[in-house]
Amino acid sequence: MAGVPLGVARQVIDEAQSVLVEKGRKFSGVSYTQASTVQASTVQASTVQASIANAETILGGTQSYAYASLDTQW
Repeated sequence: MAGVPLGVARQVIDEAQSVLVEKGRKFSGVSYTQASTVQASTVQASTVQASIANAETILGGTQSYAYASLDTQW
């Protein structure tokens, strides 16, 4: 069943976000959500945010496909 891998993917995304918020950037001390206020790390922060958004999109599409497949088979 697809539930376990989807749950693991959700947990990985959530953990990555919490680490990025809590730990912040190692050298600047600014978390990725606050980096838009610091010009030097804006490009890096936007890359991280885009990567997380991409992961969320892929996960959402996969969940929708899994639910639609289950609905069809049920």
